[in-house]
Amino acid sequence: MERSFTYDRLKGYLPIFKYRDHLPKVLAAGLMACLVCFYGYRGALLAGMTEVPFFVVFGFGFIVSLGILQLIRYFTLRFDRRYNWLSKGFMRLVYQLLLCWLLPVMLVFLLSLLFFSLLPVSIRESDFLYTDFVLVVLLVLISNLFYALTYFVQLSLWLFKKGRRMAGAFGELKRKQKEDARKMERMRAALRIKDKQLEQQQKDLEALKEQIKNISASLATKEKEFEVWKDVTLSKKVDGMRYIVKTGKETRGYTFSQIACFFKLGKLIFLQLMEGGRPIPANEASLRAVDKNTENYFTLGPRDYLIAQHAIARCKRMVNGKLLLILKEPLEIEVELSKERGQELRNWILQVVSIEEEA
Repeated sequence: MERSFTYDRLKGYLPIFKYRDHLPKVLAAGLMACLVCFYGYRGALLAGMTEVPFFVVFGFGFIVSLGILQLIRYFTLRFDRRYNWLSKGFMRLVYQLLLCWLLPVMLVFLLSLLFFSLLPVSIRESDFLYTDFVLVVLLVLISNLFYALTYFVQLSLWLFKKGRRMAGAFGELKRKQKEDARKMERMRAALRIKDKQLEQQQKDLEALKEQIKNISASLATKEKEFEVWKDVTLSKKVDGMRYIVKTGKETRGYTFSQIACFFKLGKLIFLQLMEGGRPIPANEASLRAVDKNTENYFTLGPRDYLIAQHAIARCKRMVNGKLLLILKEPLEIEVELSKERGQELRNWILQVVSIEEEA
């Protein structure tokens, strides 16, 4: 399925931005852990710092927050490459909500369940689901909004710089156009002067053209006569070329125009006449030897066939791209050519028949 014109243009035109958020990501993870501890200790943050569990909760929150932010960053960079905000905004929004908001929130919830399973307090008995978890959901959403806002800010700056460069290039183009216009005006003045000199030469050229027309007509007549002579000579040569078959004491000769093809059956070589009938054993042991002895008159199709051009009745292109040669009646022979061999013999086939497309 072809992609839209807008998507193709935007995907190759817009750059992939680098957020450079390593330090902000660490600071944000620390801030998120502090906020969770602040709400968990009901605002008694300084008092909580005097207790060991505070630092356990803070460390757990910091590691989880840093991992969540890294996960959001990873998916955001992948989506920037595959689902641009401008070309596929709806799909980008859906994937951003599913993998950069809902997935991190669910991971936080599962990790919290694991953390509370190690404590004597149940998660239902604590205020985590009513305060801390709601705060986590909001912080993850704010992180996604931060990446989206950063993307559009960078895009705006990039478009601004691009616009300035384009404006400069447009101004340079206008200046060159003015210079070209002045040059053209000078050239027109020079041409007007030369027009008078060319008038006399034009009359001489008209006379010369008339002579060329007469010579061309004479050459065309000679060329037609040569083509007729060549066809007659070639036909006489082909009709005079014979292939001799020796069967025991009996020897029979067939002109090349009587032979439709040679083919290999097992280890034996046979020839098939245009009039049909039973195949006749050939003298040679290989198609290569037949090709050499017949002065390359016959053409190798697939590995097992040497085909005469005059024996082709039709040619069809099959759905898989291969060509199917159908020989003239009463022969019931169909020869399938591979894609590569069909491409090599295409001009040779088009000299006698056109290539039909299979419906």
